[in-house]
Order: sequence, then structure tokens, then C-alpha cells
Amino acid sequence: AGLVDEDEWRAVTLKSALQDAARRAAREHGGDMVLARINDDVLLKFPESPDAVEAARYLHSTFREIAGRLNLGVPELRGGIHYGEVTPWRSGLLVGEAVEITTSLRHLAEQGQIMLTEPAAGPLGEMVGLEPIDGDALEGKFAGRMWALRL
Repeated sequence: AGLVDEDEWRAVTLKSALQDAARRAAREHGGDMVLARINDDVLLKFPESPDAVEAARYLHSTFREIAGRLNLGVPELRGGIHYGEVTPWRSGLLVGEAVEITTSLRHLAEQGQIMLTEPAAGPLGEMVGLEPIDGDALEGKFAGRMWALRL
């Protein structure tokens, strides 16, 4: 029972650390944290994709710092960034194709990486470390070019 309790404590504490880091990232980079926290996911909304990329980097480093300080290990995050329209729904949730694409990108990303669609990557220009990825990976959800960036 002790190991289960410890693992549950670790999971709850890591989730709390992630949400804290996400709130900080949104606040520091002009975005909003959306109440679409499903499982271990957090969803942040930004007016421009360069702000989203900087916030993702900030979130990753802040989360690693908090987790390390609490001796929880230092997990790597992964994420997705897509630029598109969303629809506000009840209780502060966002819905729409942009949310679905972003979630799919997060699942495709490797640990310590964010995946971006062309609409999100386009404004970033020649950002160092931005690597093109095969666009067929989203199987019909998004047919355009995709990019990967190490956090």
C-alpha cells in the first residue's frame, strides 16, 4: 500500500506542478490557461504562435525545475501547437478542430519535443532547431506540412 500511496502522491504532485508551470507560462507570455485539463494535458491559448513556442519552452523548463526541487524526478514534456479557430464552450472549455489537431500533435511528439503545423510554424521563420516532419502523420486531420522543435 505504501508504494501505491507514494506513486499516487507523486502523480498528483506532478500534475499540480504541471498546472502551476502552465499558469506561469500563460501569464508570462500573454496567453490564457484553458480549463481543458484532461488527464495529464494542459491547454494554453495564445494570440500568436511565437508566444506559444516561447511559453512551451518556459513551461518545460519551469516544470522540470519544480519537479526537480520536489525530488519527483525530471520528466520530459511533449506538446503540440496549431494556429486556428476555437469555440468557447461551457465551463471555460475550448472545442474545435484546432484543439483536436493540437491534441493529436502532442501524442505524435517525442518526449522533450513540440510538434507544430504549418500555420503555427510559418510565423517563426528560420527558427534554429525547427525540423520538417512528414505531414501524413495526422491521417486526415491536417494535411499540411508539420515541424518538430526540441524543448
